[in-house]
Amino acid sequence: MSAARLCRRWSNVLKLGTPVALDAQSVVGGTDDGLIPDALTRRLTLWFMVSVLLLGPLSGCTKAPVDRLTFIRQDDSRNGPGVGIPAPPSDPGRAPRPPYRRVTVSVGPQETILAAPGANLPDVPPKPYAWPDGTMGILKSGATYTFFAANDGNLRRCIGTLENPGRCGGSASIRIRNLQANLNYAGGGPVYRDPATGTLLMFYHGERYKDGTDWLVFHSSLGLAKSSDGGATWVDLGEILTPNITPETVFAGKSPWDVGGGAHLIIGDHFHVYFRDRMLAGGTAELAVARARVADVVEAAIVRDTAAPWRKYHNGTWDEAGLGGRSSPLEAANALSAWLAVSYNTYLGRYVMVAFGRPWPATNLYWLESVDGLTWTDRKLLVDDAHQKVYVTLAGLGDDPRVTDQSFYVYYVSSAKAATGGNRNLDGVLARRLITLFVGPASRSGETE
Repeated sequence: MSAARLCRRWSNVLKLGTPVALDAQSVVGGTDDGLIPDALTRRLTLWFMVSVLLLGPLSGCTKAPVDRLTFIRQDDSRNGPGVGIPAPPSDPGRAPRPPYRRVTVSVGPQETILAAPGANLPDVPPKPYAWPDGTMGILKSGATYTFFAANDGNLRRCIGTLENPGRCGGSASIRIRNLQANLNYAGGGPVYRDPATGTLLMFYHGERYKDGTDWLVFHSSLGLAKSSDGGATWVDLGEILTPNITPETVFAGKSPWDVGGGAHLIIGDHFHVYFRDRMLAGGTAELAVARARVADVVEAAIVRDTAAPWRKYHNGTWDEAGLGGRSSPLEAANALSAWLAVSYNTYLGRYVMVAFGRPWPATNLYWLESVDGLTWTDRKLLVDDAHQKVYVTLAGLGDDPRVTDQSFYVYYVSSAKAATGGNRNLDGVLARRLITLFVGPASRSGETE
């Protein structure tokens, strides 16, 4: 068995390790903060640590210990009962105050899934050049997973498993046909499968380059494409979101703007797509959202081969156009939240998000939560190694990878070269970490009851 496979097997068995606890106010370190849930996990942790000492560093694994985030909050979930938490009554004015809960997010060790040649990991399957170049869309059929992601200006479909998505059907990437806008780059991305027809809809990332060639100065957008053959070919339906700032302003100031990759949720009967917006009058919305009715989007795509209108959220209403309208930030701190991934988490009864944020270029990964998909809180540092970490994807372990539960994976591209300004396509790896959630009671002061 290769060292990389041994690392993956231990990671799947272990799931937990040496923690770092994070409460609502401060960060403390230690080898055991009392939050590991049972004796079996403690024994597995000890077995893993002994095996590492005996076998030495494992190719494909990071040397950093497993992290744990712990924070106390009053549970006010409106999207589901959560864990041991009764659903809120219909009259919130007469409802008792929700209980305080200790939420622990266990972050597993990094597993290297695919690696570029410059990563010097011969035991790890090879990563196609510049793939994934954005957030992945993942579909599951039986035991098989299909992965869609941008690939050097187009897109690529890979079929495999969560452990190895790298069977990409040859070397050719797929071009989105009949682009309706003058884009120099169009690749995706998160995918929705219409349950009635099987039609696939992809949210893709588009770019216009300054003078058509200067890819370092670009104005980006989000578009929608459809496939009727399982993702082998794609036809453009048009752009759905553009930033408030115009291409001319971006090009004149030589200041590119990246909206992100089209991560989305279905909340009620609407798609909610998250992105970064920049205002023509100044200022940004580092985490913004636009929506459209699912039925309208599907009907426009299948019947009329076009994209339905989208509306941005601004100052408490949905009155701004998706194409060029203004946005309001969804997080009070308005911190950088780029190339993010979102999911409804059935264990917490909340929406969860993982995004990359500052510093740049050695970025960190951050955790956020939301009750309604509009107000995002509980930002916590998730991964902060020395590499650049971008293009986040969440993958649930059930029949629908878009839905997460107590355990799920966060995928991302990690690069040492890019952390110091180099080219991530030369040494980048597709990595993942197992996220495991625990919820328990806590007092108002943060003490476990």
